[in-house]
Amino acid sequence: MNQLAITLGFLYSFTFGVYLKWNWLAIVSAIPPTLLATFMFFMPETPRWLLAHNRRQEALKSLEWLRGPQADNEEEISEIEANLGM
Repeated sequence: MNQLAITLGFLYSFTFGVYLKWNWLAIVSAIPPTLLATFMFFMPETPRWLLAHNRRQEALKSLEWLRGPQADNEEEISEIEANLGM
């Protein structure tokens, strides 16, 4: 995924670089990372990290947010706990 992001970044720069001056290209290229950093504030902690820090209820809530309420979240929490050796 990292290599794909780098390659797409090159393609993005070469495509827009034809039409924009370097300073505008830098400004336009700063938009995707700014959006990513902004929206990362709304992402919950991973269930694995929460379980490793003895926060089971928060892990279950996080898993429901990620997978939806229809998924078998209790079973997945149990599997994660088994992998962590809890």
